Amino acid sequence: MQSDNDSSYHSKGLPLKPEIIQKLIIELFSGQTITRQTIINEIPRIHIARGGKANSSSDLTGSVKSALTKLKRKGLVESLSYGYWRVASLVGAVEIEELIEIEEIDNSYESESIKELDNQPEILSDVDVIIGVGNSAVYLYYLPAYRIVAEKNGESVWQCKIGRTDRDPLGRILAQASTALPEKPHLALIVKTKHPLYMESAIHSVLKLRGQHIKNSPGSEWFLTSPDEVLALVKFFDPTLDK
Repeated sequence: MQSDNDSSYHSKGLPLKPEIIQKLIIELFSGQTITRQTIINEIPRIHIARGGKANSSSDLTGSVKSALTKLKRKGLVESLSYGYWRVASLVGAVEIEELIEIEEIDNSYESESIKELDNQPEILSDVDVIIGVGNSAVYLYYLPAYRIVAEKNGESVWQCKIGRTDRDPLGRILAQASTALPEKPHLALIVKTKHPLYMESAIHSVLKLRGQHIKNSPGSEWFLTSPDEVLALVKFFDPTLDK
């Protein structure tokens, strides 16, 4: 956590906008239950102490409401009752910038994406494991050749891509992957969830901490892992999930 008067503060000299408030809520209150009034009181004080600019009280109230609404859509806060919020306890070294700067999910489009997924039996019939419920999903696929080589070498992990479907239907994602990769990818795992960003970020973070992120891959979502390992992580994060 940054200290007051930190010269490296990401929002030094800037007014306190909803995007900045989102970052500070996650940074300052991760894993805590707080009131909206606490946010209104504490975040401006810390923002200004670190070199940020002040807002008018009317702007601040609206900005806090906007920030909480956006974080709720991302599954990073939960409304317990009027004025009370629980902030998600982030797993490992989740990058706050990555969580906040990802595009907002359009709920109507998102619902259509899953509806289209559910209406594609040719996709679902080939998936090894489908687990969970929700309007979006985290998925894992790999190239069959990667697994074959790993098993020949007596290895239990191989290159796997772990992503999420917020907007694009999974069929479209697989079609795009097929044109960019040397063979058709095998879709091994679908985790349906209401909080795909949080679930995906948690999985990525743990695998990064274990040194399993493949840095020189095309894209940032490839890891040296296996469907079984990722499924175990998913069930650890949410023990209520059942196959």
